[in-house]
Amino acid sequence: SGGGSRIGRAVCQRFARDGASVVVADISEDSANETLGILSHDLQGQEHAALCVDVSSRQSVEQLITLIQVQDR
Repeated sequence: SGGGSRIGRAVCQRFARDGASVVVADISEDSANETLGILSHDLQGQEHAALCVDVSSRQSVEQLITLIQVQDR
Protein backbone atom coordinates (compact mmCIF):
# COMPACT_ATOMS: atom_id res chain seq x y z
CA SER A 1 0.00 0.00 0.00
CA GLY A 2 1.08 3.59 -0.38
CA GLY A 3 2.49 2.83 -3.82
CA GLY A 4 1.48 6.23 -5.13
CA SER A 5 4.36 8.17 -3.60
CA ARG A 6 7.71 8.21 -1.85
CA ILE A 7 8.92 4.91 -0.39
CA GLY A 8 5.91 2.96 -1.69
CA ARG A 9 6.56 4.23 -5.22
CA ALA A 10 10.25 3.34 -4.95
CA VAL A 11 9.36 -0.18 -3.77
CA CYS A 12 6.96 -0.63 -6.70
CA GLN A 13 9.65 0.55 -9.12
CA ARG A 14 12.22 -1.81 -7.64
CA PHE A 15 9.90 -4.83 -7.82
CA ALA A 16 9.01 -4.02 -11.44
CA ARG A 17 12.66 -3.54 -12.36
CA ASP A 18 13.41 -6.94 -10.80
CA GLY A 19 10.74 -8.57 -12.97
CA ALA A 20 7.69 -8.68 -10.71
CA SER A 21 4.18 -7.86 -11.78
CA VAL A 22 3.08 -5.05 -9.47
CA VAL A 23 -0.26 -3.90 -8.08
CA VAL A 24 0.09 -0.27 -7.05
CA ALA A 25 -2.31 0.21 -4.14
CA ASP A 26 -2.93 3.71 -2.80
CA ILE A 27 -5.78 5.71 -1.32
CA SER A 28 -5.25 8.21 -4.14
CA GLU A 29 -6.24 6.76 -7.50
CA ASP A 30 -4.39 9.55 -9.31
CA SER A 31 -1.15 8.85 -7.43
CA ALA A 32 -1.46 5.10 -8.01
CA ASN A 33 -1.97 5.69 -11.74
CA GLU A 34 1.02 8.05 -11.82
CA THR A 35 3.22 5.33 -10.34
CA LEU A 36 1.74 2.81 -12.76
CA GLY A 37 2.81 5.04 -15.65
CA ILE A 38 6.47 4.97 -14.64
CA LEU A 39 6.84 1.25 -13.94
CA SER A 40 9.14 -0.85 -16.09
CA HIS A 41 7.49 -3.23 -18.55
CA ASP A 42 10.76 -4.61 -19.85
CA LEU A 43 10.26 -8.28 -19.04
CA GLN A 44 7.87 -10.58 -20.84
CA GLY A 45 4.83 -11.47 -18.78
CA GLN A 46 4.91 -8.39 -16.57
CA GLU A 47 1.46 -6.99 -15.91
CA HIS A 48 0.93 -4.05 -13.60
CA ALA A 49 -2.26 -2.53 -12.20
CA ALA A 50 -3.24 0.46 -10.08
CA LEU A 51 -6.02 0.24 -7.52
CA CYS A 52 -7.55 2.66 -5.04
CA VAL A 53 -7.38 1.06 -1.60
CA ASP A 54 -8.07 2.41 1.88
CA VAL A 55 -6.00 0.26 4.24
CA SER A 56 -8.05 1.48 7.21
CA SER A 57 -11.08 -0.30 5.70
CA ARG A 58 -11.21 -4.07 6.02
CA GLN A 59 -13.65 -4.26 3.12
CA SER A 60 -11.33 -2.24 0.85
CA VAL A 61 -8.37 -4.50 1.67
CA GLU A 62 -10.44 -7.65 1.15
CA GLN A 63 -11.53 -6.33 -2.26
CA LEU A 64 -7.88 -5.72 -3.15
CA ILE A 65 -6.93 -9.29 -2.22
CA THR A 66 -9.86 -10.71 -4.18
CA LEU A 67 -8.94 -8.67 -7.26
CA ILE A 68 -5.33 -9.83 -7.09
CA GLN A 69 -6.37 -13.46 -6.71
CA VAL A 70 -8.74 -13.24 -9.68
CA GLN A 71 -6.11 -11.57 -11.88
CA ASP A 72 -3.53 -14.20 -10.92
CA ARG A 73 -5.61 -17.02 -12.40
